[in-house]
Amino acid sequence: MLHLPKPALDGTMSLEESLRYRRSVRDFTPEPLSPQEISSILWAAQGVTDDANYRTAPSAGARYPIKLHVATQDGLFAYANHNHTLTRLNPVDVRPMIVETALGQKFIGDAGLVVILSANLAESIQLHGEKAMRYIYLEAGHIAQNIHLEAASLGLASSPVAAFDEASLQAVLGFPEAWVPIYVIPVGHPTHPRPKPALSRQLDVCYQSPL
Repeated sequence: MLHLPKPALDGTMSLEESLRYRRSVRDFTPEPLSPQEISSILWAAQGVTDDANYRTAPSAGARYPIKLHVATQDGLFAYANHNHTLTRLNPVDVRPMIVETALGQKFIGDAGLVVILSANLAESIQLHGEKAMRYIYLEAGHIAQNIHLEAASLGLASSPVAAFDEASLQAVLGFPEAWVPIYVIPVGHPTHPRPKPALSRQLDVCYQSPL
């Protein structure tokens, strides 16, 4: 079990700047993410924010059906948000195998960190009935946006990936049949970093009140 550093809660980029800075980027350097960067990304995704076990992303009925796994050069890990730790499930770098399941999208394997969101669909359907899939996909979207905005605030890059073969990815990750991959999100250092956003005169004009 690997204990992650405490997430940094005093970033230098405002939420508004992160929203402007966020872009889907598919060119990464081979530089790995630091433990602190991984900590901040995972906390933003699903970190616990109070004693009632509520998290950074909303969930229908606070059931939290989504699980997070991450792949790095050091292997495949499961994230436990209750104690902010990673447990290694496989010492092999599975990122190249994830690429194969995702239609050969090479940039996924170039990213220092690949976050995989999955859910137990059968359990969720039993709990929420016909609304289960809607809840799962909505929650995955909430988590994904948190990841993208946190990556932007750290000067990192990310891209959402939904084009992959579910069964093949399940096999690569060693998931039981009930757990289905929902989302793949590579995060890494961009090959061509963008400058920190600054409000331009053009943007000011675009949103200037006509009154």
